[in-house]
Amino acid sequence: MNWFTDYKAALSVIATQVSERIQAFPEPLATAGGAYWRAYNPLEQGSTKNYVCYLLPLWTNESCKLPEDQVERLTAGCIFAMLYFFLLDDQADGQLDGKLASNPAPEDSESSSSCSAIPAYAVALTALFHAEMMQLFQAEFPAASPFWALYRRYLNEWAIAIATEQQRSLPKPSDPIEAGDSFNFTHKSAPVKLASACIALAAGQASWIPKLDASINSILLTLQMADDWKDWEEDWDHGSNSNLLIIHLNNRYHASLPEGEPRIPLTREQLEDELYLKSGLRSFAAIASKHHQLLLDDCNMENQLEHTMSHLHTFHGTITKQLNNAAELIENKKSQFIHGGLFNILSN
Repeated sequence: MNWFTDYKAALSVIATQVSERIQAFPEPLATAGGAYWRAYNPLEQGSTKNYVCYLLPLWTNESCKLPEDQVERLTAGCIFAMLYFFLLDDQADGQLDGKLASNPAPEDSESSSSCSAIPAYAVALTALFHAEMMQLFQAEFPAASPFWALYRRYLNEWAIAIATEQQRSLPKPSDPIEAGDSFNFTHKSAPVKLASACIALAAGQASWIPKLDASINSILLTLQMADDWKDWEEDWDHGSNSNLLIIHLNNRYHASLPEGEPRIPLTREQLEDELYLKSGLRSFAAIASKHHQLLLDDCNMENQLEHTMSHLHTFHGTITKQLNNAAELIENKKSQFIHGGLFNILSN
């Protein structure tokens, strides 16, 4: 089965249910909420394609076989959870522009402008998204369910990551970028793991959750690596301390220095040298390839989760291939440049 196209029909039904719930919000929040959902709905053209957030419940149910209507309710709850956390993240990062409906207040109103209304809408929508999420999950899981302990754990991981993200300095060279080191770079996306955990718990398969969590951590890390490759220049300009590619390039460079020499963060020019001249992206992509092999090993070992793990591995392979293709493109261009330069020297 294809990890996306085979689930488009089911996802379309669930997306409609989510839209209907948002349309029941009081105006102007129904309009603003609909615009925000369209910005993240994977079935909408031009939306942010956070596939894994919405497909994880459907993939997990390949091994659990819950009734269709129950999976729809749980997936809708997961979507509202993601909208809730996305909106909190967007507020923290100041990235709300274009994702909420414009301010419907009269143009001659001096007390309200789109720039002042958008934060107010965001606060209100955050509460409404949270209420929908809780209503859907509380209908499935009683207060004593282990679901709520998992929710609190994922929430705490996310909260610490959000609160401390920009306070961190570059790791030491001895701290590798792996899915289990002292600062887990996947924690900012920890609530995503609710999407598989809720299905496993509803099916009475709580023992599967550690394996699912570990596999999803690998996917989240590789997704973050791919995003950080695309955004590294912007992140460097903004002084971000959490870009994984920048961390990796610093670690590589510092590891080559003599013992005792100061480990000073690289300049923009040095980062470009490490990336484009010294195969930095190739070694970065190799980390994703290593995780991909580990996922494949897990697929071969987990018979009960075979169908779910197969989708996780295939999806991870798509992201890993994109990183490796980008690395090879750099290497090919570098090779062409070197050979072209040599040809010019010999011809003169």
